[in-house]
Amino acid sequence: LSENGSWAAETETTPDSMVAFHGMSLTATPWRLSWAGPAAPGGVRFQASRRSDFPSVTIGRIMVALASLTRASIRTIVRCVRIMELYSLHPLPEVEAAVFLQRIAARQAPADGNTPDPLASQFWSKKVLGKLNPRPNDLSLGFAGWLTLQQPVFACQGLCLSSWEARVDRGSGMMMRPPSRLFGDAGLDPSIARAMPIRIKGGDAMMGGAYVPARLMGDYLQRLEQHSERSVRRLNEADLDGPELTALLLQTARYAHERGLGLYEAIDLLDGSDPATWPPGATVIPRATDRAEVDRIRLASLPLKEPGLIARLLGRKR
Repeated sequence: LSENGSWAAETETTPDSMVAFHGMSLTATPWRLSWAGPAAPGGVRFQASRRSDFPSVTIGRIMVALASLTRASIRTIVRCVRIMELYSLHPLPEVEAAVFLQRIAARQAPADGNTPDPLASQFWSKKVLGKLNPRPNDLSLGFAGWLTLQQPVFACQGLCLSSWEARVDRGSGMMMRPPSRLFGDAGLDPSIARAMPIRIKGGDAMMGGAYVPARLMGDYLQRLEQHSERSVRRLNEADLDGPELTALLLQTARYAHERGLGLYEAIDLLDGSDPATWPPGATVIPRATDRAEVDRIRLASLPLKEPGLIARLLGRKR
């Protein structure tokens, strides 16, 4: 495990098993994990996974060492993997924010009483449906879940407006707006809207974030196209698949712009690489469909070949 990154420990346990770690202990029962012990520098965050077969614990910026198993007869599998950034982008009809708020406030049942409610099957629904004062992050995440029923979802590790602004292109932030503006214009109580974070930050989980309004999507797309080669280099430096991620974001922005829509970001709603986590009826696009564009971007981002001896003698620089 690294001191400089976020990592996850996933366990498959039998009853009453315990795994001891440096400075703290993890007590596991079937389908549930709890932690106890002093928080090391950088903090410890517990998160129960809703989208996998096993729970997960997220531990940020600390060195964790497996110490011992208290019962030799218990089979415990510990697999440490780097935390995936489960981001998703949602094409945004801005009028849907008001529709969503009315829908969760009314908590209307299907007219015939027999048709399954598509919202009730989503894990976030119980936190917002019929609630007078839902938590801001639950509300913003629920809106992303609502959009999965309306438009395709583009989901890939690292595909996020806030992450793109922080890692790749600071200038793109000029076209992003905080979710409080979207929900405030839709009629949400201003005190709840103002409590929404303006961006998704590293380590945040289960929330919606910033959005690009439809009127600015053309400018956002133009900026992506102009700086695509530079973007690929910066993504590669961050150990991400730069060509794939750039091509997918271009496809997402084009889809939204051609239909007069905005873009809304969310984290921890679904895993683009795992269909089992996709909401019922959702159309999820986890990779760029135009493979020729991916190849073109990949070739354009390759470093220029140094001239050989003959070329240098002839005065050719490249």
